[in-house]
Formats: sequence, C-alpha cells, structure tokens
Amino acid sequence: MLIQDSNVVRGEWKMGLVTAVDPSDDGKVRRVTVSYKNYRKDDAAGHYSGAKYINVERAVHRLIVLVPVDEEDKETPPPQISQAEAGVFRAYSA
Repeated sequence: MLIQDSNVVRGEWKMGLVTAVDPSDDGKVRRVTVSYKNYRKDDAAGHYSGAKYINVERAVHRLIVLVPVDEEDKETPPPQISQAEAGVFRAYSA
C-alpha cells in the first residue's frame, strides 16, 4: 500500500504494510498501524542499506491499496460496448 502524505509529492509517497488494525466501537476499521522503511533519497532502488522499520498510526482514508494484476485478467479482452452505450458516454463526457 502507499501511505498518502500531504507534505510530500505523489511520486515520493512511502510504500508500507499494515501490521495492526484498530476497530472502533461500531466494528469498523478507521485507524491502522503501518510499518515502512525510511530509505534515503540517494539509495538506489532495491538497495538495502539497513534501514529499520518505522511504525506509524494512520487513518485508513490516507492509504492507497495496491492490488496485483492476475495473469488471467491480462488475457481477457476488454468488454465491448454498443453504439448506443458509446453515445451515452460521449454525451456525459462533453
């Protein structure tokens, strides 16, 4: 998952892992504990420099879930739409 940070541009958001959830009284999860490594900017991608894991609490609406693509999905062609549906999409996009 990506950890959204309003102080950093999008391309520099950190990637982390949810390590704990904190359900509220109504049973819904609104806060989680996220673990990530704080790499230095001059480190090469994939280079391990001995960075320690940092644990922070974040609201779930500040997290972006990354979903892997299945190999089966790559082989499935995109759905076809009719001319009538295409006209409706053009009308709304104008």
